[in-house]
Amino acid sequence: MVYHSRHNGSNAQCVCGCPLVPLKSVRYRGPAPSAASVGLDDEFMDLVDEAIRSFRWNILFKNFEVLGDADRVLVYLTLWIQKCLSVASQASGVEEATRTLEVLAASDLPGPGDAGFLLNSFFKAGPPQDCQIAKATWQFFLA
Repeated sequence: MVYHSRHNGSNAQCVCGCPLVPLKSVRYRGPAPSAASVGLDDEFMDLVDEAIRSFRWNILFKNFEVLGDADRVLVYLTLWIQKCLSVASQASGVEEATRTLEVLAASDLPGPGDAGFLLNSFFKAGPPQDCQIAKATWQFFLA
């Protein structure tokens, strides 16, 4: 059985078909609302937690029916986790894997709306300002 996101159907603002839902992180403050502002407690499961929890199930499926915008992010995160595991498995130790993954995460990777993004057909096209918002959001994570 495929795992779908609990965040499907939320009334969250979307950028390029990706909902801006709360994350548990207090380190990275971006444009998504805080968990407290939407009535969630500290024990809620964010999209990153869902992707990690459902990785073993979802990676095995050849087809995945997208039921909502949060499923698009779930698919992207599943592919990102796979990429990270692949890169880390090439390292000779924990320190090298950590350095390699930090370099990968800090690199300028294309995202939804960018010309080189492989999943552009999977994400909704938005106005040009959506791409600018997406790039600005990414910069929050790099700071």
